[in-house]
Amino acid sequence: MISPQDIASLARMNTSCVTMYLPTHRFGAATRSDAHHLNSMLKDASHQLRTRGIAASIAETILNPFRALSDHEPFWQHQDESLVMFGSPHFWVHYSLPLPVREQLVVNDIFYLRQLTPFLHGNGSFNILALSQNSVKLFKADQFSVEQIESSLLPDSMDEALWYEMQQSELHHRSGAPGITLFHGQGLGDELRKEAISRYFQHVDRAVSELLKDSTDPLVLAGVPYYIPLYKEISHYKYICDDFVEGSVEKRTAEEIHSVAWMAVREKFQEPLHKKIEQFQNVQGSGLTSDSLPDVLEAATEGRIDTLFLGNVHASLDDVIEAMMNTAIRRALNSGAEIYESEAIVNDPSQVRALLRF
Repeated sequence: MISPQDIASLARMNTSCVTMYLPTHRFGAATRSDAHHLNSMLKDASHQLRTRGIAASIAETILNPFRALSDHEPFWQHQDESLVMFGSPHFWVHYSLPLPVREQLVVNDIFYLRQLTPFLHGNGSFNILALSQNSVKLFKADQFSVEQIESSLLPDSMDEALWYEMQQSELHHRSGAPGITLFHGQGLGDELRKEAISRYFQHVDRAVSELLKDSTDPLVLAGVPYYIPLYKEISHYKYICDDFVEGSVEKRTAEEIHSVAWMAVREKFQEPLHKKIEQFQNVQGSGLTSDSLPDVLEAATEGRIDTLFLGNVHASLDDVIEAMMNTAIRRALNSGAEIYESEAIVNDPSQVRALLRF
């Protein structure tokens, strides 16, 4: 996954640069066509380098890593939504991206970074705790991915967590190894059931608190509505979200839980953007904003941009506008400006808006 730091490093490079954005397939026979598509783009890149007067030996140095990748069949069988590649005489790197991109090949003196704008502010790191009586799962997630945190600290189920505690209880149960259902025979009254679940959640919370002891990331709970206030009441983790993933989680995949959990935290991660939009709107007409691309490019060159707002960064643009916009992005990044994609404030992808420092 590409990081904001990676993009900032790419923005500092200024030489004979080849930028390629390529939509890819995750699996199936179509993955082979992605490599063929790259080969076609390489022929075009070679022609563009010659047209720019780049020596054949330098052009080969730039393009050879791309060719090596196109010939590496296992690589294409493990792709995400898209692939971006950057090459120059002494540099080459590629990143798999979890978002679709528009196919694009550019040979220029700078790398084209506009389509990477969604990755400039990180991916929104958060955690998910999926609760049920028969399982408990903790996930590390961001906007684009989710991965289960495997740990022996977490109980496998309520039966396991309470087995030894409850063997002397008044409940009728069968003796045996952990995993046998504890609640048989006469049933369980509401208060006893609440107490049992709360004690189970205490075991869970001790594990979660240990696993996340160095984290300040939001924690999204997932489970039936009855569980959520019970867990919040006993939890020592300070960053539990108000919103949660409602419903039984036992038959839902990690990806299904993740998609709903992201909606619960999305607004939190968009707060910096909302504040910048509000700041832009508050100073409009004061000389501290601009919506002219040539003026924005000049301001970026002079280091006067505080925040740059873009429209749909995957839309196709006229070559001249594309070049101006990518140059403005590069110079804004190099002067420490923030850059956001927001169609709420820029509904025409060929336009820009900027909040100026002075």
